[in-house]
Formats: sequence, structure tokens, C-alpha cells
Amino acid sequence: MLDEADVPLTIGNLIVRMYRAAGHPEDVWCYEDVQRLGEADRYRTLILSMVRSGELVRTKSGSHYVTTAAQALRRVQTYFTVVALRSDPAPDEWIIVACLQDVAVHDDQWTLLPTEEDWSRYGDTFLAVSAEQAVEAALSAWTDDDEDSSEEPEVDIEGDAPMAPEDIAEAVRLSQLAESLHIDPTDLDEAVHEAAARYASDVCNATGTVDDEVAADEIYDEAGRQAADGVNNGSVYRQVSYLVAQYGADQTEEIIRGAAKPGAAGAAEAE
Repeated sequence: MLDEADVPLTIGNLIVRMYRAAGHPEDVWCYEDVQRLGEADRYRTLILSMVRSGELVRTKSGSHYVTTAAQALRRVQTYFTVVALRSDPAPDEWIIVACLQDVAVHDDQWTLLPTEEDWSRYGDTFLAVSAEQAVEAALSAWTDDDEDSSEEPEVDIEGDAPMAPEDIAEAVRLSQLAESLHIDPTDLDEAVHEAAARYASDVCNATGTVDDEVAADEIYDEAGRQAADGVNNGSVYRQVSYLVAQYGADQTEEIIRGAAKPGAAGAAEAE
């Protein structure tokens, strides 16, 4: 479940919203209020019961984040993890191993997936309206990757890299901090571009294009495009998540506080 700023709600956040919706909007503003009134355990039991019964389904974000089944059904698109094998002697030959809806495969699970001699394994998550469309998108993306790599050095700023549950929790916390400091997405644009530029620098050094001004400019331009389209054009939560993944929570907090306008911290404390 996401709030108005597309920030994942924790079970604690969800309890607060359920309690307010039950007729107590003036009494409850945070999870501590629910605890003070002695209702937290009752609502937590209710939510976990709904999860076990299937009325709530877990999302790819992790076990602490939930979305209602009704919301899932209303979505036009959903996430599919596609796993496939590709023949090394005949690159046009593919075997689809699995296409799993609303399932995320973590790094430490890849070794458990099947493989065969003379076959390369591919896997990624795609947004699609059906399993068939997800497989089509996967094969298209993996084939396009081959074509792109033959033409020019590939730049990937890892804008969609999976995050550990503890990093997601830090991103939520720091997004709330940014909101309290009245941070606008434009305030974090430069920090995101600087993080992305590190990938361009690595590619230039690895491919020997560091001394080729034209080629290097193209690599940096591509990193900047990915930063703008994939991160900065989203919400503050999207930017903060990327910065947490790149720099860690402590440095990201320094960036957020440094981007705050003079007097914002005092105003936030007053609120």
C-alpha cells in the first residue's frame, strides 16, 4: 500500500490509518497514539490474519509492506519475474524456466535456479499486464541489450537495483525527513546526477574512452538521461531511495539536510 507520495506504508502506518478510518480521526495521528490507547495489538492481529487468509497480499518490496487484494486486482499492470535459459551455441534459442507474478528473486536465490551446460541464465523483473507480455518484454530487453553492447559501451546507473528491507525502511524515514524539511525534487537533482556520474566514470575508465572526449561525453550524457528519466522525474521518495542505495542512510541524511532551505529545520521542529 502506498501513500499519496508513493511511499510504502509499514504495518504500523496501516494500523494508524485503519484506526482513524474506524471513527477516531482526532485521537490518533501516529503509531504511538494507537499504542497509548491500547489498540495496537488488536489491529496488528487483524492485519496479520488478513495476510494469512489472502485478503492482503505481500508485495515485491518485502514482508513488512502490504497491499490489499482489491488494489492488486485494479492494477492494469503487475510485476512478473521472468527466468530463462539461452543457448550459447545458438543465441536465438530460449527456454523460459519461470514467469512468477508478484515474486521477487533475490541475489542469494539465483544459485538455486536451474541451469544447464552450454546455456546462460537470464532473470529480471518486468511490469506487464500478463505473463505472456512479461516474457515478450524480457526477451526483447535481453536481445536489445546484445545489440546495444555491440554498438557502444553500456551504462547502467542501477536505478532499479533491489534494496534490502532495512534500506527500504531508511528510505521511508528519510523521505519523511525530507518532507518535514520541505525538500522539493529539484533540491536533490544534483545529488542524484553526481551519484549517476560515478557509473559513467567507471565505464570510461574500463573501456579506455576516458581520453576520447566525444565518446566520454556520450557516456556521461547517457548516465544523466537515466538519472533524469528514471529517478529525478519521480517522487522525492524515488530520489531518496536511489541515494540510500548509492551512499547509505547516513550520507543521504547529510545530503537532505544540506539541501534544506535556511530555516526549514526550525520550522519542521516547530510543526
